[in-house]
Amino acid sequence: MRIEQARNDERDNKRVFRWAIGAVIVVMLLVAGYNVMSHRRNDAATAGSQGMTQPAPSSQAASPGGGGTAGVGGVTGNGGGGGQSQTGTQ
Repeated sequence: MRIEQARNDERDNKRVFRWAIGAVIVVMLLVAGYNVMSHRRNDAATAGSQGMTQPAPSSQAASPGGGGTAGVGGVTGNGGGGGQSQTGTQ
């Protein structure tokens, strides 16, 4: 009876080992598939949102005399309209 039990245990161990190897392979394939799909989604999102990350052109044209809109802190890019001016004498 002992020999029969040892054979059954050995067969059970082999069966469990085969199932475990199969499960590991399936999990690895799922992980690889998820990784590929997430990279494709990130690449598509990056390519599609490039136009949205660039600032839209201003509807008001900034005039050299200082009629432009004030930027951060009231400073404009052309030296007029608020805060600092580059047209003074030195």
